[in-house]
This record gives sequence, structure tokens and C-alpha cells, in this order.
Amino acid sequence: MLRSLVGSEMCIRDRYKSMMVTSSPSNSPGSPERFSTYDVNPACEDDASSDEEEDTHHLDPHPNPHPREQETHRLEMEALRLEVRLDISCSYLLELPLEVCRLDNLKELSLTHNSLVTLPAEMQQLHSLEHLFISFNNFRSVPLELMECTGLQTLSLSNNLIDQLPQEINRLAALEKLHLNSNRLTTLPDSLGELTRLRWLCASQNEISQLPITIRHCTSLEWLYMPKNKLSNLCNEIGECRALEHVHLDENLLTSLPCSLSNLHRLQLLSLNSNLITQLPDVLWDLPSLQRVLAASNQISTLPDCVRASQSVQFLELTDNPMQFPSASVCARGIGAIVNALENADTLQKQQQAAEGCGESSASARQVMKKTLVFDNQPHQSHQRSLGDGLSLDS
Repeated sequence: MLRSLVGSEMCIRDRYKSMMVTSSPSNSPGSPERFSTYDVNPACEDDASSDEEEDTHHLDPHPNPHPREQETHRLEMEALRLEVRLDISCSYLLELPLEVCRLDNLKELSLTHNSLVTLPAEMQQLHSLEHLFISFNNFRSVPLELMECTGLQTLSLSNNLIDQLPQEINRLAALEKLHLNSNRLTTLPDSLGELTRLRWLCASQNEISQLPITIRHCTSLEWLYMPKNKLSNLCNEIGECRALEHVHLDENLLTSLPCSLSNLHRLQLLSLNSNLITQLPDVLWDLPSLQRVLAASNQISTLPDCVRASQSVQFLELTDNPMQFPSASVCARGIGAIVNALENADTLQKQQQAAEGCGESSASARQVMKKTLVFDNQPHQSHQRSLGDGLSLDS
């Protein structure tokens, strides 16, 4: 029976057997250690062998388990109930054994890479459960039984066939990490905004076209990971998620960004690769914590002069954009070269204005321009910034 419960988790079962055989006796009744006398002597083993031989000739095709096997199973189940983590992934499960729902102390349960389509109603008995991983199964909807597991802090539903989140998800008030990657979602419920402790929202590779405006109430949100969706705009309310540090919106349909991003003073990374953005907003360059802006494969042609005022941006990715100023070759050399080009342009403008004020000919002004633009190919040492070795794009 336990074998059907833990499937391929042979190591767990063997560990419990070892624990029960090697433990020292205890005087406290009910403690697992007191079962150390389970290790029988050779005489008892001989008796057991003879009993097994008699059982082989029994006419009943399904004989009752030997008392010793029953005791072994009872001890193993008792040890299992003390376990706080259980991993029965990759076990070809079609349904969850009810024995799992009786593990009162269970805090973490992994059921990934099975063939589950539903969960038993008894699942709501797992009052201690904090982390549940049921990705890579065949769920078409979120089992409502999970909404009674109100202590959940992590819920992974990735790589299923889910097309809608229930409004009842607001019952999971303790939820901190919600993984919804690779499903069939087109929207997120308004009740998502009631998850005020939510820190991670990962919903890549879905069909989501917009975020609910109630997301402004997710004031603890630090990671927003939504590449490969159909987002055409980012709601202005996103600026109320002031704890955001990482925003990944690659491969969507965004054409612009809201000015409310100016409120995200903790934002460190903004990834916008493969969208339809034509201009990066000025407010980005005033963000004190922003270090990386990834905006490759968009429709950006120019950068605002305020880029050179940024004191925090260390890396700016603009490859595969129709850059006119600064040029694509300048942008390829990094943020230092970009700042250098913008400063030279500012110097050129001032010289042109001065030349016009003094009545110089247009030919003289063009000569000044030519001399100034020569410096665009030289690195500007005072603005060279390097990307730290420890920075990487986490997914």
C-alpha cells in the first residue's frame, strides 16, 4: 500500500526502515524509537518462512497480508506522517492516493510530471501545507479544493492546460509565489489584487492581453515575469507596485510604457525585448536602482538626451532596432558610447546656436558639426560603465 503511495520514492521508504531498525529503545510510549525491537531474531525468521510457505499453497488468490507486513506498513505510515516534505514526482500517477491527504504535518508536496487531472476533496485536510508543486500534469482548471489550503505560500501550476483562474484564489491570503507558466490563460482575475503578500507572479507563455487594474493592490510584488503573452499595453496601475525589482515583458505586443513607472524606485531590471515599442520613456532614466534595460528587437529610432543623466543604468540593450541617433554602431558599444554621443550632440547644438548668434555662415556651422561628430567614435572615459559579473537575467 505504501508502495502505491510513494511510487518511485524508494529512498524515502528505505530511510524510514533504517530509522526504525537502528533506533535505540525509548521508554516514552508512542515514540517511533520504541519500535526498534522490530528487528527479529533468526528463530522468528524461520517461523515466518514456514508461514509464508503455507501461504503459497492457500486457495485464496488474495491472502491477507502477513501480520509482520501489516506492522511494517503501520510503522512506515507513522514515520511518513512525521515527514514535512514529500516528493512523488514522475510516478505515473493518475490520481492522488488518499493516504497523502492524511499527512497532517506535510508542508511541502511535489506532484510534478504525472498525469493528474484533479485532486481529491480530502486535499483540504492538509492544513499545514505551505508549498505545492503540481506543474507538468493535465489539469484543465485549478482544483477548488486548493482554495481551502489557506496556508499555501507557493503554488506552482505551470505546464498544464488551465484556461482560467478561479475568483476564489483570493482565499490564498498567504500566497507569496504563483507560477502559471505555459498554460492557456487569456486573463487574470480581479481577485488577484487581494493577494497582498504576493511577491512573485510568473505567467509566461499564455495568451494574456492585459493585467487587471487591481494589481495595484499587490504592493509586495517583486517579480513580474510575463514573456510570450499578448500584452498590448501596461496598465498605469503597475506604478503602484512599488516593491517591483524585476519586470520581464519580452515577446509581447507593447507599443509604449506608462509614465507611472517613475514610482518604481526599487526596479533593477526591465526586460522588453521583442515588442513594438517606439520610444523609451524619459522617466526610466531617473530611477535610482535601475541597472539593466533590455529593449532589443523593437521599433526604437532615437534616445532622449536625459539618458546621460542616469546614474544607475549599467547596461542598455538596443540591438535590432532602427536606430538613427545614436547610431546602431554607437549603441552596440554600450552605455558609455551612447552617453558620449549624446553629450557630443549637446555640445554641437550649443556651438551651432553660438555660431548663429554671431552671424557665422552656414558653411562654417557645418564645419563645426563635422569636427564635433568625429568624437562619436571615441569612448568617453568619464561615462564608461561595466556590467558586474554577478548580474544575469533570471527566468
